[in-house]
Amino acid sequence: MSKRIRHCWSLTPIWKKIWTFLFPVCAITIIVYMVGFNYFTSSRMFDFKERQNGEDVSENYRFEPPGDTNFTTEHTHTQKQSLIINNMENTEAFRNSHIMISTGVGRLGNRMFEFASLLGTAKRHNYKPMILRRNTLLQVFDISQVTDSEPSNLKGVGERGAGVYDKSLENLRHDKNYSLGGFYQSWKYFDFMKDEVKKSFKYKKGFVDKVRQLQASLKIGDKITVGVHVRRGDMGSKRELSRGYNVATKEYFNKAFQYFRSKFKNLIFLVVSAEMAWCRSNMKGDDIKFVTTGSAGGDMALLAHCNHSIVSTGSFGWWGAYLTGGEVVYYKNFPSNGSWLLKQYNKTDYYPLNWIGME
Repeated sequence: MSKRIRHCWSLTPIWKKIWTFLFPVCAITIIVYMVGFNYFTSSRMFDFKERQNGEDVSENYRFEPPGDTNFTTEHTHTQKQSLIINNMENTEAFRNSHIMISTGVGRLGNRMFEFASLLGTAKRHNYKPMILRRNTLLQVFDISQVTDSEPSNLKGVGERGAGVYDKSLENLRHDKNYSLGGFYQSWKYFDFMKDEVKKSFKYKKGFVDKVRQLQASLKIGDKITVGVHVRRGDMGSKRELSRGYNVATKEYFNKAFQYFRSKFKNLIFLVVSAEMAWCRSNMKGDDIKFVTTGSAGGDMALLAHCNHSIVSTGSFGWWGAYLTGGEVVYYKNFPSNGSWLLKQYNKTDYYPLNWIGME
């Protein structure tokens, strides 16, 4: 009769001992991972499809701005895009208790971008937009959304680039108040509520009176007006040119003038600039008038009261054109190609798609 051979654990090679323990652990880990991965992936895909389709989302969790609001993102035009927020957040009580402010930096054009982007971002989240009373916008515009102090539970939010639309601002959590710190120079932050933005920039009466007086002195009557903003000065310094800032050329303005002359009769160009000597030397024509109201706010109001626009560089001229609402020709070589500044901008985020670029 054969003898039974007993297994001695102490004589088992160490690699077999390790494998004996690791094999079941690895097997269990793989099984748990595969089950969990499939579950969470399917859940996230379902949620993603709900948000994309909109129609599958319960009416209790969909907020749509009133009217036929147009949202424009990622270079496409989507009509009446839904904002997915909780039903409880779509209330006046929520809005009054959730505040969004902007820090207010730079000069007039920069601050107008900041305020308009504040309005748009707050609208997307049903937050209450406010600016601090010390904001210099209040020297030019009668703005009602004003506060004397910052709210509590405030979180600062930055931006990816001055002239780049930061889509992450669409996904803010709703457990804090927010302070938007940056320039936010993209029409995509607020163009979906363009009419409301324009109404928010209500000029103080003194600026409007000044514009009317100037129009009367020029005997504009029924002429078509084209506002022309020429920015040079600081943009043409050696330091700024090396960073990517630049100035529009004489040839560009002549092309822009000719474009409007070929389309309209009985028109007049109103040139606004801090560099009038250069303008008078390089812009010729009986239909060109060199004008100023004596202040930045008045000159902005003058540009905004024109029918069409010619823009050189900078945010001041940009806003004069945007508020006008007519045809806009802009200098397309800003910022300079290959420059540091160009990396801070996406031109299709900065310039509205219906504006006409020339050089």
